[in-house]
Amino acid sequence: MKDDAKEMETTSALELIEEVNERSDLEPEVDETFVPDGFVLTEQGLYKLVPLKDGSCDFQWICDWIHVKALTENIEGRENGILVELRTRKGTLRELIVLAKHFSGSGTRVIAELLDLGFRIAPGPARKDLLRALQEWNHYRWCISTTKRGWVNDRNFILPDSSVLGPGNFKFVGQDVAMGAPKNGTLEGWRTEVASKAPGNPLVILAIAASLAGPLLAQLGLEGGGVHYRGGSSSGKSTLLNTAASVWYAPGEVQSWQGTISGMEAKAAAFNGTCLCLDELAEVSATAADTLIYVLANGSGKARANSQGGQAEANRFGLVIQSSGEIDIATKLAEGGRTAQAGQTLRLMDLQADSRQHGVFDTLHDLPDGRRFSEHLKTSAAMHHGHAGPAFVDALLKRGTVPFIKAQGLIAHFLYTTRERHEESVNDIADRAMKRFAVYAAAGELATAYGLTGWPPRTAYDAAQDMFGLWLQGQATPEEIAEIKAVRRVQAFLERHGEDCRDLDLPPPDADTPLVFRKDQFAFLPRETWTMIHGSVDPRKAAHALETRGLLSFGDGRNMMAKAPTGSGMSRGYKVHLSILDWKPSEMSESRKLIAIST
Repeated sequence: MKDDAKEMETTSALELIEEVNERSDLEPEVDETFVPDGFVLTEQGLYKLVPLKDGSCDFQWICDWIHVKALTENIEGRENGILVELRTRKGTLRELIVLAKHFSGSGTRVIAELLDLGFRIAPGPARKDLLRALQEWNHYRWCISTTKRGWVNDRNFILPDSSVLGPGNFKFVGQDVAMGAPKNGTLEGWRTEVASKAPGNPLVILAIAASLAGPLLAQLGLEGGGVHYRGGSSSGKSTLLNTAASVWYAPGEVQSWQGTISGMEAKAAAFNGTCLCLDELAEVSATAADTLIYVLANGSGKARANSQGGQAEANRFGLVIQSSGEIDIATKLAEGGRTAQAGQTLRLMDLQADSRQHGVFDTLHDLPDGRRFSEHLKTSAAMHHGHAGPAFVDALLKRGTVPFIKAQGLIAHFLYTTRERHEESVNDIADRAMKRFAVYAAAGELATAYGLTGWPPRTAYDAAQDMFGLWLQGQATPEEIAEIKAVRRVQAFLERHGEDCRDLDLPPPDADTPLVFRKDQFAFLPRETWTMIHGSVDPRKAAHALETRGLLSFGDGRNMMAKAPTGSGMSRGYKVHLSILDWKPSEMSESRKLIAIST
């Protein structure tokens, strides 16, 4: 008898499913074989079958349309869960990974996550029914969840907009970034209206090639870093960033230097494997800039506590940075009393970007002036963006290890030929910078070979060599470095021994002969003091270093030492302007010379 009742109940349920499926307003969208027993999924949502006393069945609405697309786990085989697709109350399709551990207890966290997305669930017992349905949903598909963008293995790459390139079934579950439409226009439009305007403009070529280099870094075992374009306002340096950004995303996604260090780490993680464009260096403090340059280039953020009180995994990333500003790195750091270290200026290499014939441009491609050429590039980048970078990754994926072997060959050839061209100027610092330009050259040439840029061969290669030469021109010679060190030594001495300075406009105290005298706006240093300050350095060269900068006044005739004022007890001394105490390398040529002081 019980078996007959059970058979009747089952038959009634199947008939109800068939009846529901035949209704035009309740059309199923998912293979019914995957839906758990006792439930029906229709266009209107998920329904529970409710047996009635007469042996028939009714159905009860549980929630909006939802189904399980796949089972999930992370790359280590942990964080098991399900990939759910659902329709919100606005009719928008959303995806969500629900971890299996969140079903423990009452499962309120799962319900809360669904409600937060705008998903409607009936009150009361329906919520328990939904949790049961999700846990019992049948599925054979698997996908791997990851919180990392960029390369997740050798065959799969996750873009800034979280879409996945490659054959693997990956699902990004990390922090989303608020991005506009990642793509607009077409690759052909970008090639015709943006990339085609680069030849004849080495800075524009470099901006595009460097942006393309992001996917090569991890595969070749290279660290991040990039280029800082320095120039006056309205010179076109922001256009370089817009052009670089258009390789991967909308120019409107160019970021600001302003923000917290943790916020910048999150931005870098979001653009991992691609290019992070940062506009206007002046907006960040010297203290933050000092830290950020290392963090962004080294690719590792600070470990912080998570919401459970443990230690969250630190952000890790490897990307190309392209920056702009009216001042260079050394000047920015000097604002906070810091001296630029060689490592910082190599991680973000300074290029004077406003010394070309038309601001940052050399060739205008039939446009009347630099302003309108810049406007054309900006407008075209806004119309066509987000295609070249993903197409480049796709080309790399289709060719296995071959592109990276070719890139290594291109890099080696670039280094060989560039070292020969600049044989007398290349040192350890310059050699490290040269390797960065070599990677940009390799990326540009590979993209050209794959038909993405439309450039003639060697376009990126030659531009990278020219831009390395431009970078090299901005570096200090050993003589210039020695001169700046001489100024710094005298400045530090006067700051340190201010109390030991005898003011000759005041009555003399009962004390030993001071190290320095002061009269009006000058300090007079005895020969012995001068020699002590500079040690083994030729005192005459040190004096010349200050005199050429207007910080020291020579005496009459051929005397480097000026006549000492009455009361000093000496005939002559080195007459130093007290303005040296406020001296900073404000001119660009001076600030760049600080690059190698600490090396």
